[in-house]
Amino acid sequence: MKQGELNSGQQQAMMEIQILHQRGKQLEAQIEVIGRQVSEMYEIAASLKEIDKNPGKEALLPVGKGIFLKSKIGNNKSLLLNIGSGVVIEKSIKEAKELVEKQAEKLEEMRKENISEMDNLSGKIDEMVREMQK
Repeated sequence: MKQGELNSGQQQAMMEIQILHQRGKQLEAQIEVIGRQVSEMYEIAASLKEIDKNPGKEALLPVGKGIFLKSKIGNNKSLLLNIGSGVVIEKSIKEAKELVEKQAEKLEEMRKENISEMDNLSGKIDEMVREMQK
């Protein structure tokens, strides 16, 4: 075997490192997406708090694709929530805010788990690289 060539064990290790690196990139992307979702959930919770405190206040209601409708908040005691499959339920603003905050907490937990997994992958890659350099 010539100097600079990899033996089969080293080739196998390089393939594993590449796979782990790809998984790390996937986790990094997921962490970023989850982080944005968490921020959005907390923004929603803050908006719900403002709606609850300010009955009759003017608001901009999103119609879609950056189009908004100026409107006054009338009934600020309850909201309609889409829970999936076209099912809509009515909740108080307090209940909706609590639900959004729980969702944010679950997302934050997922984010922490992904960060931990990414740290483990990074450590494993570093260990494999050190082994290959021996």
